[in-house]
Amino acid sequence: MFYNRLNMSYNLSDINDIHTHHDYDDNTVYVKNIQLKELLADAYISELDDASARTNKLLSIGVHPWEIKDYSEETIFSSIDRLFPTLLLHPKVFAIGECGLDKSISTDLDLQKSIFNRQIELSEQYQKPMILHVVRAYNEIIEFRKKHKPEQPWIIHGFNSNEIIAKKLIETGCFLSININKLLTEKLQHTIQHIPTEFILNETDTIEYAKHTL
Repeated sequence: MFYNRLNMSYNLSDINDIHTHHDYDDNTVYVKNIQLKELLADAYISELDDASARTNKLLSIGVHPWEIKDYSEETIFSSIDRLFPTLLLHPKVFAIGECGLDKSISTDLDLQKSIFNRQIELSEQYQKPMILHVVRAYNEIIEFRKKHKPEQPWIIHGFNSNEIIAKKLIETGCFLSININKLLTEKLQHTIQHIPTEFILNETDTIEYAKHTL
């Protein structure tokens, strides 16, 4: 299993909820997502303070594809370059994400790729895993893995595709994040039964994407 080398206390297999937007009151080890709008509003400061006070709370920071339309390209890249290097050194910031590619939205795919690429660079530089939002773009994600040959694991959030895609992703160093407490589709049940369990992580933020296909 992969470790975050800048924070050796945490192993992927130790995390009970790899991607969520809420806090736990028990001892569940979880990664809470902080979006760009929260970073720009300085809302991350209270989250860092809270995470520092808890042994079980970790954070992820990233630019979600859905957020790109809300900001200028200059604002997004300047925010990444200004905020991420400092925050990624914080011991409770475990991963970069959500980030990724979404071909079901109107945002230019090349711009999505450019922003995603910058976050890949930071993932490798600061040795942080990535939590990915992927819609209709699994092939592109696989190509990115082959092209960059990253050392850090990529976690496919809300995975809901078939066994063939799952195995291709795993072969390139990806993990699959699934809300295993929800009723799973027959296709997803079949997929889970035919891939190694060590590549499946639990989350509580799964959204049922009607168009979550290739």
